[in-house]
Amino acid sequence: PNTYPSDVNVTTLTSTSIYISWQPIPLFERNGIITVYNISYHSLQRNHNGIIQTLLTGRSRNYTAFNLKYFSQYKVSIYAFTVAGMSPGSNELTIRTLQSG
Repeated sequence: PNTYPSDVNVTTLTSTSIYISWQPIPLFERNGIITVYNISYHSLQRNHNGIIQTLLTGRSRNYTAFNLKYFSQYKVSIYAFTVAGMSPGSNELTIRTLQSG
């Protein structure tokens, strides 16, 4: 694809979960059928567990990430895949989970 998924939104749900949604790449920029979305996120805390990547079907438009660290900042980006390859990553969005309790 020539561009990345659009209208990416990230919302804090709880102290350990976030909700991610997006719109697909326009048809004329896809270079084929979107087969997979890669949701990539990582904590900005010093002791984070590295980058977490989740693969979803090309028909997906949202994802909820669970088991995150409470009151921690995360960076999130999304990539789309077709038979032609991987799209550029969406702009990284930063979000903070809620405090515990």
